[in-house]
Amino acid sequence: MATRMTPDDIRTLRMDLGLTQQQLATALSLATSSIQKWEGGRQPPKGLSQVMLQLTSQAVAHNGPGMVSDIMHSCGTDTVRLLKRLARITPE
Repeated sequence: MATRMTPDDIRTLRMDLGLTQQQLATALSLATSSIQKWEGGRQPPKGLSQVMLQLTSQAVAHNGPGMVSDIMHSCGTDTVRLLKRLARITPE
């Protein structure tokens, strides 16, 4: 998880998952404005948000967007549960 995701990476990930900005924000327990700032290049994600995006991206790369989207929907706003489930399906 070394490199930061670009605004285009974040937008592409969200669209691959079939999520709106609001749905992604809800899944990550964030304000929609955070997603808008990231995708607009006005502010990069930091800390846990960056980790969550990287883990989500890796999970999509290894398991496909459908499975990851299903996990995100099933976890609702429980980000700890989401982190655990994504970590389980993502190789190190």
